[in-house]
Amino acid sequence: MPTKVLVSSLEVLMIFLKDCFEFPLEKNNVNMCVNKLTGIALNNSTNKAVTLPIIGSLLTLRDKNMTATMNSFGVLDRQRLEVIRKLSRLYAPDLDENIQEYITPVMKQGNFHDEELENKKKKFLTSS
Repeated sequence: MPTKVLVSSLEVLMIFLKDCFEFPLEKNNVNMCVNKLTGIALNNSTNKAVTLPIIGSLLTLRDKNMTATMNSFGVLDRQRLEVIRKLSRLYAPDLDENIQEYITPVMKQGNFHDEELENKKKKFLTSS
């Protein structure tokens, strides 16, 4: 796919995610988006025009459904997760902090505490 078409498509997705209400509430939708976006990021990690709308979309998903987004990050393979962490450190340090806070312990423990995660999300959003 030509880069201009890819960038335009990612920008449309980012706007769609910001404007829609129900789509990000479904964990399967979030999982599908995270998988597709991280796959694109993996193949285009050096192209800022591609990675910025990916990070924007991931931030929107996180803001609308933190539990599903963090669960989706938690099942990514190490290579995809590292690419997203690297990009997050550059362009969205708060997303990297979320990943560090929620994913690292989960990878060690092997489970999520959804209620605790939602409480942390509320605290994070009210402090912003």
